[in-house]
Amino acid sequence: MTSCISRTNQLIHASIGLALTIISLVLFRGTTSIVSFILIPVILAYFSQNKLMKRILMTAFLIVVLLVAQTQLIFAVTYILLTNLYKPLFSRKITKTHFALTIVSVMFSLIVSLMLTEWLFQVPIHSMMLELSNHIISIYVAIIFLESIFIVGCQLTIIYQLKKRLAHQRLF
Repeated sequence: MTSCISRTNQLIHASIGLALTIISLVLFRGTTSIVSFILIPVILAYFSQNKLMKRILMTAFLIVVLLVAQTQLIFAVTYILLTNLYKPLFSRKITKTHFALTIVSVMFSLIVSLMLTEWLFQVPIHSMMLELSNHIISIYVAIIFLESIFIVGCQLTIIYQLKKRLAHQRLF
């Protein structure tokens, strides 16, 4: 009986996580999609605390992205991959090494996602970023680096605040 209740609670929490990701996808589009890049990996990491719920949540998330925002598919896969970086942080201390590794991972993810989205879906995000930097690669990399610092800083702050507020109560 208790395992059934536990599974039901886990499924409810995964559903809440999915709902939050859908809200983020729908609300933050275009120039505000950076907010989704901040929120979605943290939401996915938080609400996928065991393997079964992680599979269910990630599969449902990809299905929703395919139905609602196909051009976000590359970024959705990126969010899922980044989830693996954030999940351990809910149980461990955030170190400078992890912060640096996460910035590099987000930078790489951003560049690859921008290029693949433009190549596969003909959405000129990468070209617009190059225009913004006057086609100077060092400026382009600097812009992506600053975006990455901002994204990771926000994500780690959210994780820290979640851990702090939920230290005495566990949802799982």
